[in-house]
Amino acid sequence: MRIGGRLRGEAQTGKRRISADEIASFRNEGRLSLDARTQTDYGPVRTFVRIRGGNATGASGLDR
Repeated sequence: MRIGGRLRGEAQTGKRRISADEIASFRNEGRLSLDARTQTDYGPVRTFVRIRGGNATGASGLDR
């Protein structure tokens, strides 16, 4: 079985002239991959699963 993944985080500051809720913004995303292979009488069988998710808050400078 092979397990892989990735995490990413990002922070950004905005202009001081906008509302207090939008001075800073944060974004994160992650990915997890699982790959399993088994040899059978009929040949190899492969199972692959990838899960991805993320979140963003704050200033409009980042995609929501």
